[in-house]
Amino acid sequence: MAHRRDGVSGLLELDIAGLAALLRSRAVSPVEVTTAALSRIDRLDGHLRSFITVADGPALDAARRAEAEIARGRYRGPLHGVPLALKDVIATAGIRTTQGSRIFAGEVPAEDAQVVVRLKEAGAIILGKNNMHELAMGSTTANPYFGACRNPWRLEHVPGGSSGGSAAAVAARLCFGAIASDTAGSIRSPASQCGVVGLKPTAGRVSRRGVATVSETLDHVGPIARTARDAALLLEAIADGPPLAEAEPRADLAGVTLGMPTHYFFDGVDAEVGERVREAVALLRQMGAAARPLAWPRARETAEAALVIAACEAARLHEARLAERPQDYSEELRARLQSGLRIPREEYESARAKLAGLRQDFLAAMEGIDLFAAPVNPVAAPRHGEATVRVGGAELPIGAAMPRFGAPQNATGCPAISIPCGFTASGLPVGLQLVARPMGEPLLVRVAAAYQGATTWHARLPAAIESLPR
Repeated sequence: MAHRRDGVSGLLELDIAGLAALLRSRAVSPVEVTTAALSRIDRLDGHLRSFITVADGPALDAARRAEAEIARGRYRGPLHGVPLALKDVIATAGIRTTQGSRIFAGEVPAEDAQVVVRLKEAGAIILGKNNMHELAMGSTTANPYFGACRNPWRLEHVPGGSSGGSAAAVAARLCFGAIASDTAGSIRSPASQCGVVGLKPTAGRVSRRGVATVSETLDHVGPIARTARDAALLLEAIADGPPLAEAEPRADLAGVTLGMPTHYFFDGVDAEVGERVREAVALLRQMGAAARPLAWPRARETAEAALVIAACEAARLHEARLAERPQDYSEELRARLQSGLRIPREEYESARAKLAGLRQDFLAAMEGIDLFAAPVNPVAAPRHGEATVRVGGAELPIGAAMPRFGAPQNATGCPAISIPCGFTASGLPVGLQLVARPMGEPLLVRVAAAYQGATTWHARLPAAIESLPR
């Protein structure tokens, strides 16, 4: 049967929903699909470096348990027997959790993070821990200790950060989905740069217990997947609150109003990126959605407040250790943390004090609008080794440029999704960002799934990784 062929032409090309149907009917087994995933990781990840730790033994043990349970009629749901991965900030009992850092390289937690508990209860198979930017503070995943992660579309380009390994692994079909963290766009930005889906949920919707902190104020945990429906299935398993996934997405978007920002989100955007995003909005309008201008004058201020808060909270978290063992931080991260420590306490307190008002201003701007649409990043994935990108007429450090359009949603706490919406002329993916009001994940998923039902961007296989010798 076709689904038994090796590689992505078979089992690993399926989405979670398609694989779940085969697992439930016992047409394929969890052991079979886990073995296929581990084999593909073994063959390709030396080129990608999307994993820091591959947990072969525990993954196969879990797959055998899942196979036995399904055979006994104890099917747990759509993640039962599905191989997934975790960003290496998420604690895993008995499996090292490095945070992409020399400092924690040997750290082996005694307990699972709450999201891992939930995934295991759902029967998911944990393949291992994904590469990431050091201590989840950066935009390239050029990790100095575990190797620079590569973009599966163009290996000389970055996968984004800080969850670059998770996005690269999902795009390269090494796993069916991943759970990652997002402080200023770290789920959505790499998802956009790798051509997959990244969903940052409403603040507080997913437990952060057992997930290493960057910013106590801004951190979120959410899924990266190939489709919006798969992202919803993953979020359903790990989130609190009412159900998120809809059984069947509706292609007709009549009654949905999209807001097109008049401030900030298209300022200095690369021409190809802006064009792909506008084309995506035009298609959504053809599918029945209405569009109108969205005036949010304080968008830039919201982003700037978020970045100040993130820099200060991260720096203070590491202040004592940075003083005691500076050599254990890379030069890049040491400079970033020292910069955060130089921000006056008054500036941090001012940014924190603004948050409630900034959130209210955003909700007021959304009056009469269901979702707003914008780019995820101002440019497509930079090359490895580049320190700056051109945004408008200015050269900005990559670490400052790439979070610009993601950070505001961490400040507002509103849910946001990145979905693939095309490619640049050089073959790099572009992402469309949709943002809803708090607890608006069902609408995000419905609209994103409808868009994916009318396009094939998400179904394309990454050019660079597929061209490697088999």
